Amino acid sequence: MEDREQQREELLVMDSIFGHDGLFTSDDKQMSGMISVSPELQRPLLVKPPEPDKEPLSVSALPPICIEFTLPEQYPLEAPPTNRVTCSWLTPTQMLKIWRHLVTLWEQGQGNTVLYEYTEFLRNDSIAFLGLEHELDVSFFVDRARTAAAAAAAGPPSPAAGSSPPRSLNRRASVEQLRARYRLTLPASASVHRLLETHQRQAEAAEFGRRRFPCKVCGEERAGSDCVRLTRCGHVYCCDCLTAYYTVLIRDGEVQNLRCPEDQCPEQATPKEVRDLVGDDLFERYDTILLRTSLSAMTDVVTCPRAHCQKPVVLDPGDSLGRCAHCDHTFCAICQNAYHGNNPCAVKSAERLELVRQYRVAGAGERADLERRYGRRQLQRLVEEVDSAAWMSDHSERCPRCRTPIEKIDGCNKMSCTKCGTLFCWLCNARLPRENPYTHFNVPGSKCFNQLFAGVVDGALLDVELGALAFDELGEEEDLPMGFFL
Repeated sequence: MEDREQQREELLVMDSIFGHDGLFTSDDKQMSGMISVSPELQRPLLVKPPEPDKEPLSVSALPPICIEFTLPEQYPLEAPPTNRVTCSWLTPTQMLKIWRHLVTLWEQGQGNTVLYEYTEFLRNDSIAFLGLEHELDVSFFVDRARTAAAAAAAGPPSPAAGSSPPRSLNRRASVEQLRARYRLTLPASASVHRLLETHQRQAEAAEFGRRRFPCKVCGEERAGSDCVRLTRCGHVYCCDCLTAYYTVLIRDGEVQNLRCPEDQCPEQATPKEVRDLVGDDLFERYDTILLRTSLSAMTDVVTCPRAHCQKPVVLDPGDSLGRCAHCDHTFCAICQNAYHGNNPCAVKSAERLELVRQYRVAGAGERADLERRYGRRQLQRLVEEVDSAAWMSDHSERCPRCRTPIEKIDGCNKMSCTKCGTLFCWLCNARLPRENPYTHFNVPGSKCFNQLFAGVVDGALLDVELGALAFDELGEEEDLPMGFFL
């Protein structure tokens, strides 16, 4: 009865100290519990990577070592606790050493309660006890995983009758015996390195949440739980500022520009950081635009041109035929129109000037790509048409009636359309009356007043025009009156 009272008191004390890190149960028949204790490191510990070509991992926090215990009736005076040691990053040999040392601690206590001593040992002395002050080698778990994978690939053995079991089965049996004898749990195989890396990130995040930081945008000091540290550069901002900044960029379609707001910092936010800040709805828009942008940079992947589909389509090497597996649409991957075989792609009128500009400034390789896409003859014809249109724009005026380009070679500014015969002014493009077209140039105050021969510099030509005009309007026998305006 005295032992049971001591056990109850010890469990009450342990529960008050380690309630969040332990589970303690007691009844009339059995006292038991579980304690999880993370070893404290005096300095960062290097963890050998599973692959030799990778950098070692530096950790400042380790996952806990767990003790599952049952207190026998004779504890603490005559018997030690029945312990089971479990840990995800220790080898069976290392856990066995800890188990044995726990028994030694009870023996040294001379019948005193030892559960609190267990926790202090695990927290402060276990790393030095195992000789892990500088480096943690997890190659045992990698080798164990490779051995298990090789055994699984080879299949189960078929021993002859009367022969001894294979060595792998003997080893498995010895492991089960070890578990039964020392109540040990072997850790997971090849995931130990990844587990340590994940635990380190979680420990850093917990420490970050307990501190306070000034936001580099608004300057206000915030708790770490209200801030975010960008993974790739380490700059810290409050969640409100960074959420507002990224929301504007995503709504404007600038998904390639979700970088750190710090001046001269080129680092981009990770997709997880973007999702945590802007939420699922806006992240879906970000993800869709980013996918389209990424696919557009891939030469062998295009997007289905149908507005209701827009699924990615993989092209065969050297082929412009696109077949959408989602909607069965067949199209030309170059011009996005219906597939037209070996015929060159049609050129839209709005694209002609830009296409000619690209063709003129392109290098040899780019020109070859454009000629393969649009055809060399079609490109040369487009160049001639654009040059012809530019020349006509600079040296001709269109008829105000039929829009036929009319070139002025010489003579006065009264023009006659060669197609429809309409008379018009070369200077202002106004239509002129057929009865007396020259009156347009005799209206004081108009911009064409006295401009019939504007631009004509040849004096002999001007005399001929004046003579013809006088003959047409006054007759051959009459002289021009004084003050006659042309």
